[in-house]
Amino acid sequence: MDVEATKDVGHEQAAVPGRGRAARWLLVALNCGMLVVGTTGGPLISRLYFSKGGHRQWLSAWLQTAGWPLLLVPVAASYLSRRARDRRAPLFLTPTRVLLAGVGLGFLNGADDFIYAYGLAYLPVSTSAILISTQLAFTVFFACLIVRQRLTAATLNGVALLTIGAVVLGLHASKDRPAGVTSGKYWMGFFLTLGAAALYGLILPLVELAYKHAAGGGRAVTYALVMEMQLVMGFFATAFCTVGMRLTAATLNAVALLTIGAVVLGLHVSKDRPAGVTNGKYWMGFFLIIGAAALYGLILPLVELAYKHVAARGRAVTYALVMEMQLVMGFFATAFCTVGMRRHRRCIQSYPLLLLCYPPKLES
Repeated sequence: MDVEATKDVGHEQAAVPGRGRAARWLLVALNCGMLVVGTTGGPLISRLYFSKGGHRQWLSAWLQTAGWPLLLVPVAASYLSRRARDRRAPLFLTPTRVLLAGVGLGFLNGADDFIYAYGLAYLPVSTSAILISTQLAFTVFFACLIVRQRLTAATLNGVALLTIGAVVLGLHASKDRPAGVTSGKYWMGFFLTLGAAALYGLILPLVELAYKHAAGGGRAVTYALVMEMQLVMGFFATAFCTVGMRLTAATLNAVALLTIGAVVLGLHVSKDRPAGVTNGKYWMGFFLIIGAAALYGLILPLVELAYKHVAARGRAVTYALVMEMQLVMGFFATAFCTVGMRRHRRCIQSYPLLLLCYPPKLES
């Protein structure tokens, strides 16, 4: 009886890892299936939209990541499971700084979606699919630079074949243009799609670098952590496209470039710290500057809104009026900082010139 009981317990213990492996493989198969459906059906639907007279590239880009709310299901299930085991379980498994990097990557992903949608408007699906597949070559290139990925013979062969395919397409550009698309628009779509492939080739190594930073704190890169990262990226990519529907192309180009710079800085914080500055202080300064930029981005539209209220009353927004507004703003900004210095007089030790205004008390 004891022997039989031992066998039963051992069989049950072996069955649990087996069920775990089956669940993992089921998740992998489910995600691969959705990826296949999305990557094959998405371009066909987008091309059909443009062929039937559609012209809103931002809408097409928005739809590429609009399904992000579906990721709330696995993220919520993971949190509830952790909460059932530990009442103090954190809301997210992903470290905060990695989630902030995911915000920047989401903006990059939104920009990439727009570039791809714009190029697809002037290309057939077959040409677009082959051009976008060159992202593998760009991924290999950026992976070598960013995450130090080693090159293999198979990788180089794949890159060479994709490059040859893109060159052959470029040399026969006039034979597969959609009806009504000029040669100039075709070439614009051609290079925009190549640009989208290059940008996505940059995004993937940056995502891997973010996962490495997440694993650097002793955390395992689990399915739940990946879903959290994808949720953040999908949300902000969709938000980027939502805002983009009301902005101009020049503004978005500037935002995309600034976002790339912020992401690169955020993921390489240990390489440009001044001497004597700890990692914690560097991060504090980094996010304070980001916060200051966000606050100033709020102030400028509010100033413009104030000018609009002045103009709505029949007054002209003259140079003198602008100077008066700047004078009032400058005076109260300086008063705010003056009060702050009075409140925290210890900062005088760091700025000796302020001793002229706040002389030390003489000991009696």
